Amino acid sequence: AVDVAVWQQNLVVSEINYHPLPPATPEESAAAGGDLKNEFEFIELHNISPSVTLDLSELALTTGVIFSFSGSAVTELLPGGYVLVVKNPAAFEARYGTGLPVAGTYAPNSLDNAGEQIVLARLGTVIRDFAYSDDPPWPTTPDGTGPSLVLREPLTNPDHNLAASWRASSVTGGTPGTGEGPTPQSIEFTPPVSWPLDGPPLELAATATSGLPVAIEVVSGPASLAGTTLAFTA
Repeated sequence: AVDVAVWQQNLVVSEINYHPLPPATPEESAAAGGDLKNEFEFIELHNISPSVTLDLSELALTTGVIFSFSGSAVTELLPGGYVLVVKNPAAFEARYGTGLPVAGTYAPNSLDNAGEQIVLARLGTVIRDFAYSDDPPWPTTPDGTGPSLVLREPLTNPDHNLAASWRASSVTGGTPGTGEGPTPQSIEFTPPVSWPLDGPPLELAATATSGLPVAIEVVSGPASLAGTTLAFTA
């Protein structure tokens, strides 16, 4: 079998724009050949290694959309680098500008708006094989409302088949070729409206959208905290 370990460890599919917004300017409409939203599609790959340069020359997208990196405009990926495969280079440039690391154009079809399997392989040996979806628990807003589909915490090399590994981009249209940085997160905490000082201990709860634990502490006041249990001392 062909050795693909270095690519499996370091090359991720970091962003998919499978259902873009329609043309927003006359220039975009002209480049897309009319009101053709799919012409703005793209797939982004990211080398998450801080030190390894990846040879792409024997890699190909073989399922979902078809593209070979052999002889393409980008055949190696420097540490931390990005590479893009797009549906329509002219439409892509009209929306996102020039100078981005576009390797070439995939064929023969557009990405499926309802989700489909994507396979990235080296000489027939699979590097990535996963299927995205537009149904919960997958993010639904990338399905035509503006955001792209972005891999969460790509430097951790997450399982691409898990819906929890993906989120909607925080930027309309996505950030092809640059990445978004750390995953935005929010903390949900509902404070009690009122509680008698002589009442029983109060159990507090807070959750973060990132899944990381949330620490609670007493800043001031006559109370003590043991874990998430608040007890008043006066």
